Amino acid sequence: MRITIGRQCGCNGDPVGEKLAERLGLTLYNKKTIQALADENGVYERYPNFFGEKEADPFLAAMVKGEQNETIRQTPGKALQSTIGNEPCVIIGRCASSILRGKENVLSVFIYADEDDRIARIAARNHLDEHEARARMHKMDRMRRRYFDFYADTQWGEPESYDLMLSSSAYGVDGCVDLLAESMKLKGKDNE
Repeated sequence: MRITIGRQCGCNGDPVGEKLAERLGLTLYNKKTIQALADENGVYERYPNFFGEKEADPFLAAMVKGEQNETIRQTPGKALQSTIGNEPCVIIGRCASSILRGKENVLSVFIYADEDDRIARIAARNHLDEHEARARMHKMDRMRRRYFDFYADTQWGEPESYDLMLSSSAYGVDGCVDLLAESMKLKGKDNE
């Protein structure tokens, strides 16, 4: 089983992914590990904007049409396939929910949280005041949305793009991990 985790900035999506991978004995792929593997395998140079999570240029995105657009949309799949292969794992970010959409044994989830919780978490983690934390949260979410929407054929943070959406404010990190582990069992039954 592969689990893909999309998330809002400051929602504790990374700790959810880390704990889930640890509980299930799966490899965790996040931005740092995927970039390191891509560099190690000589793949990074072919897809630097994808691996570097560069914000898509709106002007370029508007100019890209037809066949070129399809080529760009294939970039994430090729980049991830060249880097991590097909092993069971937990993938945080990297448009994985869109890349693996429709494939068997995949559970895609989006983690979100209440804005006040996110701001408090970002402020504490980065030693920022509330105003700075709010600005960082909005900037990161905007960058993630643009990046995802540029490369993916689904929309970032929209329910139709995921199998499951979980509030870390409501369930906490451990509760989200428990729900995901149970959801994997239930989804696995549908594939039998």
